[in-house]
Amino acid sequence: MKKIYTILSAVLCLSVGAKAQRTVDLQATLTAPVNNTTFNSGQTVAFNAVIKNVGTTTFQTNDTLYYGYLIDGTQITFNIGGQSVTTFGIVNRTLAPNDTIQINKSFSLTIPATLAGKRQFCIAIRPLNRGIDSMIDNNIANNASCDSVLFDSNPLAVGELEATLVENAVTKVYPNPAQSYANIDMDLSVNTAVSVRIFDITGRMVIQTNEKTYGKGKQTISLNTMNVQNGLYIYQVVMDGQVSAGKLLINK
Repeated sequence: MKKIYTILSAVLCLSVGAKAQRTVDLQATLTAPVNNTTFNSGQTVAFNAVIKNVGTTTFQTNDTLYYGYLIDGTQITFNIGGQSVTTFGIVNRTLAPNDTIQINKSFSLTIPATLAGKRQFCIAIRPLNRGIDSMIDNNIANNASCDSVLFDSNPLAVGELEATLVENAVTKVYPNPAQSYANIDMDLSVNTAVSVRIFDITGRMVIQTNEKTYGKGKQTISLNTMNVQNGLYIYQVVMDGQVSAGKLLINK
């Protein structure tokens, strides 16, 4: 369990300072796939979990819950709109003690021959607040949940495992590098509430859009970056509480 959490933390490249003022205790429980589920190449698979606040402190709206999926301790890379993503996030959610959050995702898997056989499939979580009111999870033992799964012994593909998200997706961010503006293209499976946040490398938010509902299909959000200094930034596109993130370079 400790190995799984350490791997996820390293991939996220996130750290919490020693001056943490607040602690939470979030528990991850994998609900799908269940033990001994068989995965076949090309199959659409549900990856579901329940996150419960088992502590006494509220998980606040300015906190972020990061999570990722692992096979035998190695994090899965997902193909989302042509972009490689290893970590997802949930924001703008309050989680009081004993409250739960449902995570429901569906993916189409392409399974390489090297993964044939029984494997350990896990979800691992990392709650974080990068603001002044720093927060940590004081019980990492329940931050991961695993089941044994079986990959088809006759997979259809060679190479790396590929998992393609079957839901809302950011398909393109351009121009990147950006000068006076940046466009974010999305492909939405249903009518979706969307907002965008952009952070500098210190975690300071430099752009935030109001949440707006966009219709099903291809949509574009344009951001004014005229007043943003040159540098590397992280964008977060929040779609019905689920986060798609990536890098944006400003170079005027």
